[in-house]
Amino acid sequence: TCHAGTFEHDNVECKDCRAGFFCTAGASQETACGQGTYCRAKSTLPTSLQGGHYAIDSTGKHTLEDGVEERKCEAGWHCSGGNRTICDEGYYCDTGSTFAFPCLRGTTQALPGKAECDTCGPGFFQDEVGSFQCKVCPKGRQCPSAGMQEPSPCSKGSHQPDTGQLECITCKGGEYQDLENATSCKDCSAGHFCT
Repeated sequence: TCHAGTFEHDNVECKDCRAGFFCTAGASQETACGQGTYCRAKSTLPTSLQGGHYAIDSTGKHTLEDGVEERKCEAGWHCSGGNRTICDEGYYCDTGSTFAFPCLRGTTQALPGKAECDTCGPGFFQDEVGSFQCKVCPKGRQCPSAGMQEPSPCSKGSHQPDTGQLECITCKGGEYQDLENATSCKDCSAGHFCT
């Protein structure tokens, strides 16, 4: 009878179990390592993959079965249970990720397979998580800095007629605005003074 890590070959001799397979004591053949595991040469049982790792074959390529070694999941990918999956748009994956992280508010990621999210620039904002595109600052609002999660309203006495702007415009003499988020100023009525 052959000991663990070997198998009986042609009822004659015990041979070492190859990498990618395991052999229990008295085995008459090798058993392939299944998904989520790997087996080095002479393995007696499969070794479970660590979180954020995947199995590779003898050429170093990702494999679901017959893995000979484990490798840490690369940045831009997430790995769990032997699966190796690219991060989607709107998400990022650090090295060794077991799942994709959504981009936070104020950031986006337009491309798959990235390790970080991009900050929305001035004139833009993003009020949702997991987004792949920044939103243009709307009329009546201002987005003066990078990474804005919400556009700032134009205060009373100011306006913004255009989208994607960094600041609101103060009403000129003879004009006023008594509302926030305005896209224009109002003319002073005859006989009134406005500042």
